[in-house]
Amino acid sequence: MDKEMYHRLVVRLIYLARTKPNIAFVVSLVSQFTHQPKEAHLQVALRTIQYLKETHEEGFCLDETRV
Repeated sequence: MDKEMYHRLVVRLIYLARTKPNIAFVVSLVSQFTHQPKEAHLQVALRTIQYLKETHEEGFCLDETRV
């Protein structure tokens, strides 16, 4: 498990949660595990990204190369 990559992902999700409050609860949960993330935590974070991609709004762009 790459802790640094997980941390960057969570930081980006925290930023997105400010503009998309429907993901705030999940983001608060995954952010609790930035020091000791497990594969299950990563899967939840990635599923949140997938949700955002499926429910994208006009003007919202997620650059997957930076995650």
